[in-house]
Amino acid sequence: MSRKAYNRQFKIAAVQLVLEENMFLKKVSRELSIHFNTLYRWIGEYEESAFSGSGSALSHSQYEMKRLKHENEVLSEEIQQIFEEHKGQYRSLKTKKVPKKNSIKANQKRVSKLIRLMKLYAKSSHYRYKHYNKKSPSIEKSNLLN
Repeated sequence: MSRKAYNRQFKIAAVQLVLEENMFLKKVSRELSIHFNTLYRWIGEYEESAFSGSGSALSHSQYEMKRLKHENEVLSEEIQQIFEEHKGQYRSLKTKKVPKKNSIKANQKRVSKLIRLMKLYAKSSHYRYKHYNKKSPSIEKSNLLN
């Protein structure tokens, strides 16, 4: 058996019968063929928020998550732009200083995590260490200055 859904105007009219016209709660509930507990709950809701809507408001943690996701999207776009500007030479230590334009606080850990998630890797120079070997004979060259 499905649950009946009443619109906002019906609820307000039923509550006003009880509150403003001083009718008894049980009598109004019998006439409208709704349970008296439902009408009692509607009176409480009417005094608090006047039936705000069918959806529920976001809790603080849900709101915080939504805000952080938005901040991360803005930061990732900014990091991507900086990375392309500098031809892939930027990494998290330098990129940490840049996102202060939009006044979004971002520490090095957060920036490096976003860079890792975006799979951006800085190009590094290929430096090779040249080993010195004493055993190999060195070829002496003549001094051209003397």
